[in-house]
Amino acid sequence: MISIIVSLLLIGVIVYISCIFTILIKKNKDSILNKNSSTLSSLSSFNKQTLQYCADIIYYIYDTYDKSLKEPIDLKEVQTDIDEKFNLENTKLLFTSSTLFGGGIANCYYTIAGIIGQIKGSDEGIIVFRGTKNTNEWIQDGSSIMTTNLSEKGLYDLSPETLPKSTKVGEGWWNYYNKKENVYPSNNNCICNGKCKNGTCSICKNVSKIKNFSSCEKTKKCNLGLQKCDSCNDNTSKQQLPVLSEIIVEYIKENPQIKSYLMTAHSLGSAVCSLSAYHIAKVFSPKSINNIYTFASPKSANDESVKQYNQMLENKTYRLANTKDIVTLVPPNLKHVGSNKYTFTFSKKGYTETNYHDPNTGYVDNFDLLNH
Repeated sequence: MISIIVSLLLIGVIVYISCIFTILIKKNKDSILNKNSSTLSSLSSFNKQTLQYCADIIYYIYDTYDKSLKEPIDLKEVQTDIDEKFNLENTKLLFTSSTLFGGGIANCYYTIAGIIGQIKGSDEGIIVFRGTKNTNEWIQDGSSIMTTNLSEKGLYDLSPETLPKSTKVGEGWWNYYNKKENVYPSNNNCICNGKCKNGTCSICKNVSKIKNFSSCEKTKKCNLGLQKCDSCNDNTSKQQLPVLSEIIVEYIKENPQIKSYLMTAHSLGSAVCSLSAYHIAKVFSPKSINNIYTFASPKSANDESVKQYNQMLENKTYRLANTKDIVTLVPPNLKHVGSNKYTFTFSKKGYTETNYHDPNTGYVDNFDLLNH
């Protein structure tokens, strides 16, 4: 009962922050996205320029997801734009199912969660995750006060018995990264939550509209995060589409020219990023990870998981945490990976929690306060 109450309080806090943060993104995106972003030949140096590059690309993913909710986007056009703005190549968008209530109500597959790609002209790659943006993800944040035992559930390409016992991570973040859900893709690009009946099915309103994949146009609003698709195909069959963990591992296998990856993320994405970094290091090698730059990460794992993670990746992890940012203090029963070396305190008159949570105003702008 206590865990449920704390979980609900946590959801409330993150809902408040996320709503205001969405407004901040809309205000800031013109100044960030309409300029030529930093183009770096290497992201291995920990400096303000690198952090600004990371913040810019995270903002870009937030903005792309917002756009995809309003009108269908073309994957090739988005990937080309990312390559040009951020000096990348071989870019691939990352999707998650972002399920509502464990998938029982809404399986929001094709929710844009981040990107994976190669830094142009180098043997370095980059993996990026955005933070919380919709109701499904707020609930997953809150449910991460409960934990999933990796030695029981496993990760893609890693059987449970190969993982140390008692390694636990937030349940919501494991689901976001690794849990397969049943969806029912139709022939006219509707990703249905169940069998199509008489040309109608329920679909998630938070799913990204991707041309030729999930761009169903004839929809009606419903309750509980759902819409009705009025043009699905009666012969829709159940499928399990690839999850984040699978997409990332298979991309790494298919691109052996990339020797190591920089990873960066914000908020919820930072917890998922930590899990993904651990996953990559176990499947391949810690050498597959260059550096990890996370902004405003919530606590993500239990003591044993933190120990296992730090043995491989502590010296590569730059976990930026402003003590004025409440998201970095929850869930109370879990721990942070990495060290506290990049924890700092910054306050400013007139600033709210959402300013402190913002990658720019709460973090990059205060680079000089970091203990580095």
